[in-house]
Amino acid sequence: MKHHPELSVRFAANIKRTRAAINEQILRDYVRNLGEVVKDIPSENIWNFDESNLTDDPGRKTVIVKCGIKYPEKICSQKSVSIMIAGSAAGDIPPPYVVYRSSHL
Repeated sequence: MKHHPELSVRFAANIKRTRAAINEQILRDYVRNLGEVVKDIPSENIWNFDESNLTDDPGRKTVIVKCGIKYPEKICSQKSVSIMIAGSAAGDIPPPYVVYRSSHL
């Protein structure tokens, strides 16, 4: 492939069609509705919770295979860690909760 100074080859991140369809008006409507829903709730009673899954990426490897093999596979172990965190509208943040596989903490 010929190199172009303004272009580069990257792996694309996959997102669902429903997420790609979100626009500015949908976000404005959501925030307006949320404000109405929580207007009488004390800020210390409003919490947000999020979870992220972190996985190591052994990366894609280029392999040489026999002609006709469409989907070569490479066996590898992938490790993951889940991190959960919460916070209140009043600014309270409990310590994060981390989940991982281990024989010893």
